[in-house]
Amino acid sequence: MLVKKIATILVVTLLALGCAKKFDVPKLADFSLKAFEVSSSKGPLMLYVQNSENEYKFSLVNALGAPEARRVLKDGTFANLGFLPPNSAYNELFIKVLEMIKDEKNEQKFMINDQIYEVKSVDLR
Repeated sequence: MLVKKIATILVVTLLALGCAKKFDVPKLADFSLKAFEVSSSKGPLMLYVQNSENEYKFSLVNALGAPEARRVLKDGTFANLGFLPPNSAYNELFIKVLEMIKDEKNEQKFMINDQIYEVKSVDLR
């Protein structure tokens, strides 16, 4: 009986891990840090994207500086940085912003899960 329970838990865990969404990460020129203003129905947000050692780190903060999302993208898979709950809409937004960087666009609008995001590049110099 115990073996059956362990086997069931193992199978469910493996299935859950196999369902993790992989993203196609665009090939980008090296950069250390980029910043973006993000406007949405949640209000103004700031997004910081850091490129380091084959991974991208994303920090999305609200107007008060409180984090909305902190994620790392490595090998096409997102992982949490810290204790914030994952948000698949933000994952999609982060991929779209990487595409913006690749295409050298300074401003773009995105519709993700019936939510409109207006993203503008910010010069950190």
